[in-house]
Amino acid sequence: MLAVPDELALLIFEAFAVGEPLQWPNASYDPDRARAPFTLSAVCRHWRQLTRNTSSLWTYFGFPGDPQIGLHVAQLHRQRLVRTLSMDQPLDVIFHLDEGSDINTAKVIVWTYRDQILDGLNEVSSRWRTAQLHMPSSYMERLNRAMNGSSPHLISLSISSFGGILGLPRSPSLSRLYVECNSLEWVNGTGTDFLQLKLLATAVTRHKEHERLIAACCTSLVELSIFERLEEAAPAATAWDMPCLASLTLGDAQFLNLIHAPQLVQLALECQYLASTVPHLITQRFTRVERLYLYGHVDLIAVDFLAGMPSVKSLAFAPPGSHMANRLNLHPNRITIRIDGLFFSELNNRVPDVLPMLEHLYLGRFVLFGRNAPENAVRENGLIAFLGARIWLCATGPLAPLRSIGLHPMLPDWLGRRIQAALSTPDILLLKASTTGVAWNNVL
Repeated sequence: MLAVPDELALLIFEAFAVGEPLQWPNASYDPDRARAPFTLSAVCRHWRQLTRNTSSLWTYFGFPGDPQIGLHVAQLHRQRLVRTLSMDQPLDVIFHLDEGSDINTAKVIVWTYRDQILDGLNEVSSRWRTAQLHMPSSYMERLNRAMNGSSPHLISLSISSFGGILGLPRSPSLSRLYVECNSLEWVNGTGTDFLQLKLLATAVTRHKEHERLIAACCTSLVELSIFERLEEAAPAATAWDMPCLASLTLGDAQFLNLIHAPQLVQLALECQYLASTVPHLITQRFTRVERLYLYGHVDLIAVDFLAGMPSVKSLAFAPPGSHMANRLNLHPNRITIRIDGLFFSELNNRVPDVLPMLEHLYLGRFVLFGRNAPENAVRENGLIAFLGARIWLCATGPLAPLRSIGLHPMLPDWLGRRIQAALSTPDILLLKASTTGVAWNNVL
């Protein structure tokens, strides 16, 4: 066998050391990357020594949640080697063990190796570069040192647990954060130069925890979602000054009193609990909002927003219970209205004031136009779509901006043809969404 020069060998080592980028936020354990230094060291005695001296090869601190005890024993040995041979290199940490494995298939592993596994994670926490931790609450509780310590190299952190979290590592370079647990449903961020945070809470009693987490990074937040409701007796909180906040999703408008965000361009609100003063509050405080998303029982208050928010270019409605963050697919540069599951009440009397502003109108699956069921109602597999005359009163006025009308795939074709005929504008493009909705993502 011909000897490979050390320079070439090191280039090969470097290629193995980099590996594939971790999928965000839930990557799978990469056994090939974990085995790479051992595979290279098995080539020959000289390469064995080279691999032990190449610290960048030992930066993958992975531990799979496989219930095979032998595999875990091998991983414990690899952990020890990584801690030693990586020297002071920042580490990519991944650990995945779900609650089912903890309870049903891996009790021996949990109680036999848990302390050794977590001691290793705690020991190298100051060198975390990326960390993805999916583990039962019994594991998370023992990561106290890591969760409350300093990780100066940490740029992305993903935590998924079935209990609470004890804290978040302190890192000036953290740019991506995802937390999923009982009290904080998810915290998600993207990008390399900012922190994007989303919170979904299930208990009002956790409000102080939210305040602490948000206050710690409010100056760098670009996206914030809080879906819980505040009770009347909830203690007053310190206002959050959020100069970078661009997107805000709220399940309770009371949070608006806590937020100062002059750069906000996207706002999503649950309408069911909105007070009549909320539109005025929003229009006074958030003057740059371009994308407005309302879900719940929408009535006149929806149009009150538009009357005082001339900056709004995209408007979307959805029924109660919709997941706001997943349903909002509005093109940022196109004037749009998306009516998805909206049951108009008095709103349809004022829709003619809204439609002349729009370039695109999308009608979702369950749409009701008009308070009285007209004779041309259609009922098909539970689908109720009423084409009321009131909404098309705007046909008598200028409609130059309107370019296209989209229909949910379950809406009948005749509805689109009636709309097109009522508008008397042949240049308007009538579009039918695909069953998967992919086409609409492209159109919008």
